[in-house]
Amino acid sequence: MSDVLNNIVNLFPLSVYISDVAEHASLKERFAAKLKELPPYKPDSRYAWTGDVKGHGFIHLDEDYKPWLDAMLPHIHRYLELLRLRTEYLDIFFQRSWPVVTKRDQVVAAHSHENAHISLVYYLEKPEHAGGLRLLMNGAPNEIIPTCSVRPPRCSPSSWNAHPSIRTTWTWI
Repeated sequence: MSDVLNNIVNLFPLSVYISDVAEHASLKERFAAKLKELPPYKPDSRYAWTGDVKGHGFIHLDEDYKPWLDAMLPHIHRYLELLRLRTEYLDIFFQRSWPVVTKRDQVVAAHSHENAHISLVYYLEKPEHAGGLRLLMNGAPNEIIPTCSVRPPRCSPSSWNAHPSIRTTWTWI
């Protein structure tokens, strides 16, 4: 993968992998043809057309998308290696995958991928001044003592055990 730019952006506890895909030109051509087969949508809508809610949430099962899977897997492995995970002990598979078609001034509604350990976004085309990717987080996973960073007056030794359901488990891979 020497011809590919690999970069990790650490936003603790989230690590984002950014990479160019060497096969992008051929994938773009193939995807453009496949996208024309999708059902029409209302371009005047505020929200983008998202395949996961329009019956196209498993494109990884479509043989026509196999080149995309083949191109993504080395990047997934590289991401995990950069995080120092030993991928030989992992079973990597796609649960869901779908296209998103966004027109000018449209957005993808806020959502979460809670069933996935890794979420992947592949931009077929992104105009220079198009909107960006927003990462939203519920809760405050980095708090050592819950609520102390939000309401310091409540931060006292008696609040340290306020959340007995939080447990830490170490798994060495």
